[in-house]
Amino acid sequence: MQKSLIVVIFFILTSPLRSNCQSVTYQSHSDIISNPERGFYHHTETHSANYNLLSESTLASYQQSESITQILRVFYLEDFRTSPISEEYLNNIRKDFSVARNAGIKCIIRFAYTTKSTSPYNDAKPEIVQTHIAQLKPIFQANADVIAVMQAGFIGAWGEWYYTDHFSSNLSVTEKDWENRRQVVFNLLDALSSDRFLQIRTPGYKMKIFDSQEPLDESTALSNTYNSRLGHHNDCFVASSSDFGTYVNPDVEKPYLNQETLYTPMGGETCALASPYSDCDNSSNELARFHWSYLNRDYNTQVLNEWDSQGCFDEITLKLGYRYELISGTFTEMVQPSGTFSFNLNLQNIGYANPYNPREIEIILRNQDTSEEYLIKPEANIRLWPLGENINLSFTAGIPAEAIEGSYDLLLNLPDSYETLHDDPRYSIQMANTGVWESNTGYNNLAQTISISSAGTQPLYTGDMEFKLIGATSDNLEIEGSSEIFGTTSTTGILVYWGRQNTELKRIIQRSENAGEFTTIAATQASEDYYLDANVESQNQYTYRYYLVQNDQKTAYSDEITLETSDITTPSISIDGQKADWGISPLLNSATHAGQAFSMRVFFDVQNLNILMEGPITQYEVYINSDLDGNTGYQEENNPIQGADYFISNQTLYRFINSQWSETEAVITTATTSNITEISLNQKELENLGLQTSVSFYSLVNNGEIQLSSTSNKPSIAFRALPPDLPSNITVKKSELMPKSRLLITWEACTYCTGYTLERSLDQSNYIEIGRYNANTIETLDDNLENETTYFYRMTSFNNMGSSTYSEPVSGTTGETILKTQFEKNDFNVYPNPTTGIINLSKAYNKIFLYSISGTMLRSAEQTSSVDLSQLQKGVYILVAEDIQTKSTTKVIKL
Repeated sequence: MQKSLIVVIFFILTSPLRSNCQSVTYQSHSDIISNPERGFYHHTETHSANYNLLSESTLASYQQSESITQILRVFYLEDFRTSPISEEYLNNIRKDFSVARNAGIKCIIRFAYTTKSTSPYNDAKPEIVQTHIAQLKPIFQANADVIAVMQAGFIGAWGEWYYTDHFSSNLSVTEKDWENRRQVVFNLLDALSSDRFLQIRTPGYKMKIFDSQEPLDESTALSNTYNSRLGHHNDCFVASSSDFGTYVNPDVEKPYLNQETLYTPMGGETCALASPYSDCDNSSNELARFHWSYLNRDYNTQVLNEWDSQGCFDEITLKLGYRYELISGTFTEMVQPSGTFSFNLNLQNIGYANPYNPREIEIILRNQDTSEEYLIKPEANIRLWPLGENINLSFTAGIPAEAIEGSYDLLLNLPDSYETLHDDPRYSIQMANTGVWESNTGYNNLAQTISISSAGTQPLYTGDMEFKLIGATSDNLEIEGSSEIFGTTSTTGILVYWGRQNTELKRIIQRSENAGEFTTIAATQASEDYYLDANVESQNQYTYRYYLVQNDQKTAYSDEITLETSDITTPSISIDGQKADWGISPLLNSATHAGQAFSMRVFFDVQNLNILMEGPITQYEVYINSDLDGNTGYQEENNPIQGADYFISNQTLYRFINSQWSETEAVITTATTSNITEISLNQKELENLGLQTSVSFYSLVNNGEIQLSSTSNKPSIAFRALPPDLPSNITVKKSELMPKSRLLITWEACTYCTGYTLERSLDQSNYIEIGRYNANTIETLDDNLENETTYFYRMTSFNNMGSSTYSEPVSGTTGETILKTQFEKNDFNVYPNPTTGIINLSKAYNKIFLYSISGTMLRSAEQTSSVDLSQLQKGVYILVAEDIQTKSTTKVIKL
């Protein structure tokens, strides 16, 4: 049950303390405020075929001109439905987050594969989705500061979980489908930083996933469980009595959602004008009832315009999310060093919801002459404050004995919890009061001057809460491990990495550009192995360092490393004991041991498996589960290498077969220089690799002293883009219309290809390239050939990995074709001809082909007696009908 009042008191206020207090009353206003993680958002999306990077100037204009502080960013993965996400696409995501951070914007994010609502829907299989989540995890962790919230996505059209090929059976969700959906949710929650929420499309989905209709309450909320971190979004708000299927059982689901959204984020968009549901009265009530924090400004504009005409749009604009107003305060006016300071503030939240992400509460005393600041953090959780009622924040605290006497401003600061954004006023909360906001600091001035003076008469403070000087040196945190930092570069980014530390620590990464001042660019879990900086420019020098933090303590700075972007585009591995050609291929895992860092990277090229190990390595065993099946290969329960099919040690590949490890004859190439060990073998040596796109690795180094594994001491997963296969059924035919000078080459598309190259020869030895085609092309015409001449053709395919081998040559000969058209009892008739739509034939033929007048095949069908011309332009076409022994041709006219 929601509490009516929250009071934070650390010392009972008695009359001697109140005797030197002064009261202040604050005036609220009705201006729109650019507060973070609330309000309207703008919709943005990008697609794998044409990635449109975010524009910093555009995002900044949202914040500055429209008071919009967030965007929805939908990442479509159409080209990766059967393969891992490319490094180029991943790097572009990193760039987007960097642009958002620079612009002062946060992102609501979603991933999807398709926008189709007709079968086949073209989303990805569960195993591919899990591969993509694992690839995205380091990006989520490194950019958690500018991720406001994530929507579950991935499944179905628009990532909304309905129109899906692989997570339902003809739109009926089986128990197996629910388990697959459940694993997507759980793995996404694991991939996100633990202080970030995931949202799901309907309340019924959450009930099913957790097999419970019991909503969160104050005892179960904000507890870092899967259940407490799963919120809600509604993309058809007030569109009907059920919000177009959002509610299946409103009598159960709406009370559930009303309670849940007190503690979890709620947002989405309208999708249809539907009076009375979308009218102001109902819309305002539903927004308040379900504690909405954000809403799409771009869709549905009919609904938003109706709200404007009915007079509730401005109120909704102000109340989405939180809106805090100061009411009054009573504070100690004069206090001596070591004396007791009394603080009592009343405020209220008139918005629909509280902030849903963690946010610190800071009370600051700032010296009016020196600008020195003293800070204290009351132990209050802003996310549990009551809505629409008085909030009282009260405490007593000590003034440091060394505090400089003078006049101090009293300030309230509600900054972002991430160190990357803590000092950026665009990410701090502004009170809705006249004359309190400091736009340059992000502080709210409480309009009270505090005098710290030896003339103060307050009692000496004897408690354990004391203001601390901001920026004062604290005891360094001693962490066992390494202070090393490493790096490699490419044309598009810089990879910095280190030895992994435990999960209780945060790693604060700082960068200096061209020997300038260091600024904080990322804050990640210390268990993350690396940070990939995509916000770089060519011919600039960047210096990196990090430190670790735990609570209010931090370590000394690490070593520094200076790097400059290189001319490497994608890895092209040479086994030479050097790491520069690995570019920004990310780490698979790392460890620290005896003050030194160890790391491992894996890269699959078109032919080889390549491994890079860094550190003072004297001996290694690299275990590979090449089919990613824990029930095959080595079997020993609770052993991290369970399921391993191969391992590499000392230039030898061993395979687990017939219940034992057996040495193979595979050729292993290695190179070692200083702290670098490189290993390579042909992928064909891993006989059960097949079409696996995920492969697990677990390594023991220096006689087992060091484990290179995942954070849970399990194998780490490497991602393998499949090399291009060849198109099949390549054929060469004479042109029906220009047989003396044209051949028609056709083929069937291959699965893992992004394009094709076609070559031609007269002697099967000397080939020339005659064309390159995208993955959707399955035929081409070769013109201007010599009459009665035989030509040979071969093809290769390509994708991001490189090019395939050549296909077997096929040939065709030009020359006049004598077309013998046999009419069976003169029954080959087509009608109506001319036509505006469908051409009918006198019977069903085995095959029917329709060609343009230039010879391009436009339609083909089997076992049919009609052809639809309705979508073609007006003109003359050639119709060919084939049976087992007959072939008939005629002209048809489309009107």
